[in-house]
Amino acid sequence: MKNTNQASVSPVATSPDILFVSPNGDDAALGGTDSPLASIQAALDLVQPGGEVRVRPGRYYERLMIQNGGKQDQPTRVIAEPGAVIDGSLPVKLVWEPAEDIGPGVWVTPMPFDPRCVTVDGQFLTLLNQSRVTEASGAKPEWQWTTIFKAGINSRGKGGTWKGVKGLGFYFSDEQRFYLRLQDQADPSKSVFTFAPNQAAVTIDGASHLEFSGFKILNTPLGVKILNANNVVVDNCKIGPSREGVGLGKGSQDCVVKYCEIFQNPYSNYIPDADSWETWTAHKRGGWWDMRGIKIEQTQGGHEIHDNHIHHQWDGISSMGWDHWKSTAEERMGWAAYNQNLNIHHNLIEDMNDDALEPNSAEINGQWHDNLMIRTRCALRVKVIDVGPLYIYRNLFYDNREDIRLYGELELNPAEVFIYHNTSTARTAIMSNKVRGIGTPNYYIYNNLFYARQWWGNSGGSVEPNWHGDYNVFVRQGDHSAWDKTKELAAGLPQDTHSRWIEDDQLPFNSLDPLNLSLTEQSPARAAGTNLETLFGRVLPGLEASAYEREQPDAGAIPYGQAMPQIPRPRNP
Repeated sequence: MKNTNQASVSPVATSPDILFVSPNGDDAALGGTDSPLASIQAALDLVQPGGEVRVRPGRYYERLMIQNGGKQDQPTRVIAEPGAVIDGSLPVKLVWEPAEDIGPGVWVTPMPFDPRCVTVDGQFLTLLNQSRVTEASGAKPEWQWTTIFKAGINSRGKGGTWKGVKGLGFYFSDEQRFYLRLQDQADPSKSVFTFAPNQAAVTIDGASHLEFSGFKILNTPLGVKILNANNVVVDNCKIGPSREGVGLGKGSQDCVVKYCEIFQNPYSNYIPDADSWETWTAHKRGGWWDMRGIKIEQTQGGHEIHDNHIHHQWDGISSMGWDHWKSTAEERMGWAAYNQNLNIHHNLIEDMNDDALEPNSAEINGQWHDNLMIRTRCALRVKVIDVGPLYIYRNLFYDNREDIRLYGELELNPAEVFIYHNTSTARTAIMSNKVRGIGTPNYYIYNNLFYARQWWGNSGGSVEPNWHGDYNVFVRQGDHSAWDKTKELAAGLPQDTHSRWIEDDQLPFNSLDPLNLSLTEQSPARAAGTNLETLFGRVLPGLEASAYEREQPDAGAIPYGQAMPQIPRPRNP
């Protein structure tokens, strides 16, 4: 699916409050409609609070620093006319030479900086991280870069291949040289490359009450980074190829990211199948770890992320609130102030090589809802929640290897998490991965519709399910033996005593192809749920409508009679 919600930009009259920018301008000019400036940065340095920078079509090789914001009810606007492009790459003179001492098909060129975004004919290239793949860094022989360039990625001990990863790049700082190998040992001189350093294309630092809209941003490790600012709106931008699209960082609060398209367009295979595991392993074992469409990291919270289309990325939307990974449960409680009151909704996220949605850390009053996730390795990873309440509701899942994964690995806190009125189609209804210690005693899983082949999956030595859950509907998908085994397990546990188990091999919704998860007239999900207000003594977010107020509401994300929603939603004219 493509995001077609492109807003038009109407012509404006000349005004002293509007500064124009054009590739044919002059930074010594006044910035009027007939005397535009040449660089966006020059206009940003001059714009007054509540003013506007209007950028005309053209490609701008700039890294912007925006520090002049607006006022409440009078935001500063930075608006791109159709065809305005910010390119984060730097010019590099490439002198490709065969590196036969490393291996066949390996090439090398001088490189004056450490590139963190490299594209090959417009596609994002997988990069190895020097601190992880050298003998000096402690890498095992099969994970040293020289071995990888000869033999390929050793995925799950099956020997090296290039089928999924297709190409690798490696910057060797000791030599200031960049090594490359492409699929089929291709000659890189036949391709077009871009290289960008580890910097954001656009940094908004301290510029509150700002609207940034309409830009195409490409060839950059990070598209837009927001720090120390509130009420910033990023709207209708197309960001990619990039490692990450939008980063909400420290000091940011009450920001909005909406109607954007964010992607990597990877050179390697990201669609979750056997070959893409090679790509996953390359990043996790030897690369630059996770990459995200939208990252929310140690912010002041209150952000709204809605109606974006994130595709062919590593992770879709992630919140992060810790200073470091190997932290204790008690230590993490000291970071509970971060990322509160997030509202993540109506985003289309597809073709992720890892997670589509990843709520993480305190997640106090977080709402992740009404999102559509398609073809991801793990659509929703509920990752080590520390406080809550976190509300996950009315999400739609299709063709993912996993839909809902409860994740542990670290020592867990007894956080409150509510998972309700979602529609899932993965083979496992609920997956526990490395959930140890206290387990998930304050997780509540109610009124969901699962078209699955088994009730529960356990990986990484997880404890037996100890969440609270009931009034779900489980419709058998296929005839896998795990259905009977996990149904028998559930019968011996307190969960799902009133849930429905359906084995008639009939879809409980209209269609998987074309995708239509609205309920059929005969669906067993009809009147299968329970009134959650009665159960919890309060109205949970998203259940204010009359369709959910009945004593026996429909299970799943779409009550009977409602159509399959369009996600992202059409934007208002």
